[in-house]
Amino acid sequence: MKSPMRYLVAAASALAVGVIVILTGGAPSTHLPRPPSLAANSAQSIRSHTGQPNQIFTKGATIPLTGCAIAVSGSTPLAGQTRESVTIQSAPGAWVRLQAKYPRFTGTHAAEADNKGTVTFGLADPPSVTAPTVRLTATATLQKVQKTCQTQFTPQTPLVGCTLWESNPYPGAGRTTEVVTVRTTPGASVLVTAKYLRFTSVHRHRAANGTAVFYLSITHPTPGFRVLVNATASLWSGHGFCQTSFTPT
Repeated sequence: MKSPMRYLVAAASALAVGVIVILTGGAPSTHLPRPPSLAANSAQSIRSHTGQPNQIFTKGATIPLTGCAIAVSGSTPLAGQTRESVTIQSAPGAWVRLQAKYPRFTGTHAAEADNKGTVTFGLADPPSVTAPTVRLTATATLQKVQKTCQTQFTPQTPLVGCTLWESNPYPGAGRTTEVVTVRTTPGASVLVTAKYLRFTSVHRHRAANGTAVFYLSITHPTPGFRVLVNATASLWSGHGFCQTSFTPT
């Protein structure tokens, strides 16, 4: 006759085998449902990699490129005095390429549009450009879509002023220098000639701030002879003329 203890051990062993069969048997595996995605709409959620795992940034859907608009700061700028600014409006992230066709060469600029779809380029008029029209063509590219827009501007010849005066219209025989001042357009090149009785002196100076000062020698003046002083101010293709005189006594 078997003891109650042996029956208890046998029952426990049978139960353990049954549990093992249930857990390792060939029954189909059960899949737990996936957690909902962080992206609830068309926006894309991105987890930060800056050491703050709980911080999440959301990047919006890409705005498509549907058009291109170009604007220039001035349609008739003064040659050499105005730095043209060209602004192109397209789409955020678009790659914008600008071509500026001058009479003798083509300038190229390129940049990515900002988050408002805007990019601005600065153009400088080359010395040879005064009247011919400069044509601007912008091409915006985004996700294999291209849009083109155009405009133009025509640099104008600047008006060059000229005002001339002498320090003393009747310098005495003891004076050795006559000061001649020319007021003109800033940056203009000034040529001054002084016609004495027996010779002509020539002087050149650039009026960086709009004023050029010349010192004319009258070491050996001819008393009573009127010295004629002519000034020519030049900037690009513009010119200005002015005149004065002094008479040594």
